[in-house]
Amino acid sequence: LKGEMAELRGEMGELRGELKGEMSGLRVELKGEMADLRGELVTLSARIDGLLPRQLLANVPLAFAVAGLVLAAAKLT
Repeated sequence: LKGEMAELRGEMGELRGELKGEMSGLRVELKGEMADLRGELVTLSARIDGLLPRQLLANVPLAFAVAGLVLAAAKLT
């Protein structure tokens, strides 16, 4: 019984080591993917800034507010 327990502990240690290695690899891969996504987000943001003037972007919330008021007024009539 003691021999079996020692063998099981050894196997658990090996599995723990494999799991740690796998997790480490996944962390590295995830960090790389996140860096790629950040780069794409910066590129996309730059494209949006180039396509839409900042003045127009600043007025978008105001446009939605006006549209909401118009719809509310239409429901009242």
